[in-house]
Amino acid sequence: MPEANILLVDDDVDIRHIVHRVLSDNHRYTVTTCKNASEALEYLDKHCYDLVISDIRMPGMDGIGLVQEISQRCPDLAIILIGAYQEDMPDLESVRQVVTGFLPKPFDIDELLEIVNQILTK
Repeated sequence: MPEANILLVDDDVDIRHIVHRVLSDNHRYTVTTCKNASEALEYLDKHCYDLVISDIRMPGMDGIGLVQEISQRCPDLAIILIGAYQEDMPDLESVRQVVTGFLPKPFDIDELLEIVNQILTK
């Protein structure tokens, strides 16, 4: 299994904890967690990542705004967005060409692992 650096952005502390634990403990990925988009952008300015996993709905800058910023700064960085599919569908249209994957909430951890592994083994 390849080792990779993942940036996880979600305002929900439980999601951050579970995803971090699963990806880092079981799959040997290095996972950095952020509670919002502005914190994520600070990390992106200082560190290299192979993948960003971000919630769409967050206070302040949302996941769509984060994707737009990332596409300007790191155009080749893989991005997975997580959100309520029906609610977030109109917003997704503006970043569809940039986003590597999308997971509807609630998501199954096995689905997340599958999409992460697919992206990182390309």
